[in-house]
Amino acid sequence: MKIIDKKDIANLLKEALKEWNVYAPQKNSGGDIWIEPLPKDKEALEKALNNIALDDADMVISQKDIFFPQLEEILKFKKDGLIDERLESSPKLLFGVKPCDLKGMLFSDDFFRRNFEDIYYLSRVKNRFIIAIGCLKPPRATCFCTSAKTGPFAKEGYDLQFVEKGDTYLVETGSEPGEKFIAKYAKFFKDAGENCGEAVSGIKSKASSAVELRVDFQNALELMAKDDFIPEENYKRIGERCIYCGGCLYVCPTCTCFNVFDTSTALSVNGGPFDYAQDGSPNDGEIIESQGRTIDNTKDAEGMRMRNWDACIFEGYTRETSGHNPRREKWLRTSRRYEHKLKYDYKVMGMSGCVGCGRCLASCPVDIGISKFIEEITQKKRIM
Repeated sequence: MKIIDKKDIANLLKEALKEWNVYAPQKNSGGDIWIEPLPKDKEALEKALNNIALDDADMVISQKDIFFPQLEEILKFKKDGLIDERLESSPKLLFGVKPCDLKGMLFSDDFFRRNFEDIYYLSRVKNRFIIAIGCLKPPRATCFCTSAKTGPFAKEGYDLQFVEKGDTYLVETGSEPGEKFIAKYAKFFKDAGENCGEAVSGIKSKASSAVELRVDFQNALELMAKDDFIPEENYKRIGERCIYCGGCLYVCPTCTCFNVFDTSTALSVNGGPFDYAQDGSPNDGEIIESQGRTIDNTKDAEGMRMRNWDACIFEGYTRETSGHNPRREKWLRTSRRYEHKLKYDYKVMGMSGCVGCGRCLASCPVDIGISKFIEEITQKKRIM
């Protein structure tokens, strides 16, 4: 096992930046911590390195946005049917990944490979290097990673995992690329010496004890797996309380719902773009006339196909073209989220879509969270 001094982290990331696009948790001017890329510019880089949040940083959202952006251009279409797919595959080093977020990344990897391979997501993850940092204490009071068995330290999926010990990190290697990384940047790593394994075990045990919020996660999965178990009363109460802001889904490391839409603009006519009919409505594949010239918007248009995050709790998500919505009632949309995380994901993928990060509860303006739902159905009492 190796060891690295905390004071050497900045220089290690500087060196890595020559080969990778490096992402690290950074505190912004408002005090929030976001995962952001380190800039290449020397002056901006020094400022960013000073803002890196180590240890038990409470990041607003996980690293999901790096591989599954909130809004992304997936292709450009041009006249005469030419299509230019927008695939991004730059080498990425993720520093400071929390174990629960790492589990979320592995979940998303599996989701975007299952049944149909999503080339836009998979192109982004194919050259990825992960340095995880375990949590000595929960980043937020709503964490319940020990119940979900996703933390406070990772068991798989990382290339390197840092275990904090005073002014140093003990370094666990989880892959062959991890071993090569240590060899390449050997000047930053030293041998940890004897009894380091015992020290790591003690640190991990103490960290697990520091997680105070405990729920009967496995019991909840077993209950939700039963076809005749439908906690309708819980769903209806939560449905009436929820304001459907979508905050819980946007901060969730494993929510993968998305919408796809096209933006198109007809080729320039007499110096200006023409993409609206005479009544002011957008032309979506109709033939129109302008300045005495007929334009087929399906042929003479060019534009982009975009993908953006969506949410299964939104009414428009399940609304069909006919206008019919099979989940028009609020409680039915509420149930969809809990059944995804605690039932269908586990049945189909063998792992729950909940990683115990606690962000849903921490972000909710009306104090709703999956941990509270689990407590309600396993303890059979009203909590929310």
